[in-house]
Amino acid sequence: MSTGISLAVLARNEENWLANCIKSALPVVDEVVVLDTGSEDRTIEIAKENGARVFEHPWKDDFAEARNELISHCSGRWIFMLDADEELINPEIPWWKHEANLEKADAWWCIIENDQSTDKNSKSYRHRLPRLFRNRDDIRFKFPVHENLTLDDLHTDNAPCRIKHHGYNADQFDQQEKRERNLKLLSKRHDSYPQDPFTHYYFAQHYVKSGEADQAFESAVKALDLGVDGSAKLMCLRICWRYIIRCKRPDKLDVVLALTPSYEYFPEQWVFEAQILRFTEPQQSREYLGLFFKVVEQLRSKDVLYRTDTILPETHCEALQLHLLLEIETIAQPETDHILETIKKLGGLDASFLLSLMKAAIGANNQPVVSVILTYLSHSGQVDPAEVNALLQRLQNYRTPSTKSN
Repeated sequence: MSTGISLAVLARNEENWLANCIKSALPVVDEVVVLDTGSEDRTIEIAKENGARVFEHPWKDDFAEARNELISHCSGRWIFMLDADEELINPEIPWWKHEANLEKADAWWCIIENDQSTDKNSKSYRHRLPRLFRNRDDIRFKFPVHENLTLDDLHTDNAPCRIKHHGYNADQFDQQEKRERNLKLLSKRHDSYPQDPFTHYYFAQHYVKSGEADQAFESAVKALDLGVDGSAKLMCLRICWRYIIRCKRPDKLDVVLALTPSYEYFPEQWVFEAQILRFTEPQQSREYLGLFFKVVEQLRSKDVLYRTDTILPETHCEALQLHLLLEIETIAQPETDHILETIKKLGGLDASFLLSLMKAAIGANNQPVVSVILTYLSHSGQVDPAEVNALLQRLQNYRTPSTKSN
């Protein structure tokens, strides 16, 4: 039975991604509609080759306007909205095949898996967005950038469908071009909605990606003051805490503490406070990490770990790294096997962090630990043996001076 779903794709110069996007959703949709906003490559041809009805529309610096125009060309009872650099990765699940499932809500929140993997590291995070919704006049997008659906007073639910987003793996030129475009549109959004908390959240995200830490912090604080909620609130809190730690701004701690809710709501606070207390109160630091790891296991058992509304993998990795540093610094005769095992679990460690581990080990005169890390480096394929030897030579400068006899 047809479920009456229209796949809707907004595209411009997406020849590298579009075919994969369309093909991924073909098993669950009844038509494909692509709105092109001025491509200069083969986007339109590729869309037609894959069975799409293609419409052209001038770009007006407004994503909501473009998406609403796209919806107007869809004939299905339901709209399934994908970006050209996304793909549906589980079309085979039975949920899609029964119209009765769709009818239980007006809009469905789908899992977005953002792939940020590199040649050296596999990294992703998950969040939810309403990508499947009824084709009705009262369900439309607003805001020129980071556009949202108008879902007020409508019944929504979580769908089991999973979407992979590849856009974060685009080349640096493309990323920079998108950041510049988004900043322009964010300014336009701010002019119309200066008190919208999510506008300031998106400013904070932009400044983080641009490396402008002070502006990111101020925008995150503004978003929290205005009452940003959901996973965006947690992201703002992460920006604020990392600013205090990485930029060494303890003077901002009271401001952030006043905006931070309970540990149960934001368990990553235990990691950030543990980082602050590492040198002054190492025992308290370890206790905070212990509380954090308990929450990690609870979330892991519920299969919700590493979502933007729970705990990010970056914070979990920071906690494991801090735990390892504390072990090396405080245990006189560490068990090298469990240290090696912890290092292996972390995976993908860069040379700078391993350097800090070895500095701590040499400072504590823990030669077995130094040996373990060198062995790990030598067999991990991260660096060649010559680089490992060079690293060891650099570390000699950090060795604790021996006490001379009088």
